[in-house]
Amino acid sequence: MTFEIGQIIGDYQILDILGRGGMGAVYKVRNLLTAREEAMKVVLPGAEATGEIADRFLREIRIQASLQHPHIAAIRTAFRSGENVLLIMELIEGAGLDVKLRNGALPLGETFRITDDILSALSHAHARGIVHRDIKPSNIIVTPRGAPKLMDFGIATVAGDTRITRSGIAVGSLAYMSPEQAMSKPLDDRSDIYSLGITVYEALTGRRPFESGSEYAMMNAHLHQTPVSPGAIVPWVPPSVCAVILKSLAKAPEKSRDLEISHSAPLEATPWHLGPRCQKQ
Repeated sequence: MTFEIGQIIGDYQILDILGRGGMGAVYKVRNLLTAREEAMKVVLPGAEATGEIADRFLREIRIQASLQHPHIAAIRTAFRSGENVLLIMELIEGAGLDVKLRNGALPLGETFRITDDILSALSHAHARGIVHRDIKPSNIIVTPRGAPKLMDFGIATVAGDTRITRSGIAVGSLAYMSPEQAMSKPLDDRSDIYSLGITVYEALTGRRPFESGSEYAMMNAHLHQTPVSPGAIVPWVPPSVCAVILKSLAKAPEKSRDLEISHSAPLEATPWHLGPRCQKQ
């Protein structure tokens, strides 16, 4: 099936294309019954022929449908049209955090608020045994009111389900990938904390802790290189905040990537106000 602007599929009319990748596309659509504008995600023609891609898309739908949180993009419904499975989602107006960072580092307070809300979303997912596995700026949309939404659970995994990594190939975005993910080892919620730590580092400094021109060098940096403290790049980042960021980037999750998180004090009074509990026991 082809997808074109103006086309009607079921009760939805395609209004625009919002994004396209190697395996799928996201369209802006209008529900003809409710008149509500929403987002429709599809696997591109040809890609659905591969069992792995189709299986991954169904897994994404089921995982994300199990999550109901104000900072996670909400699923409205999913249905089949011919050989295609179509996912209808909340339409989120705003810009990706990666787009915002093209203008440079964010203020400390804005970074705290975004981090706090995304940690709340991750806490909700982790409590249900779900590891996102692809936390990065482009998967965080910030609305015009400043509220972040966590997107794209396409490679998320559920605790105990190893089907998606059975090939032994690392899946995810290498620049934000935890050491254990880069080595295709079993993951838990601390892998997401590592990826979020890189995202926060980038938000505060305007650059990632590890930069490299090759995949091998990038993977080696995740495994062995100690990042420069954010405070050495941006002096106004408090030392206590730097310490928490560096702790989130520990190479061994069982040693140092355990974050004690509390809402009990105001933002200005805490070294890093990190939101709901996101700690691995």
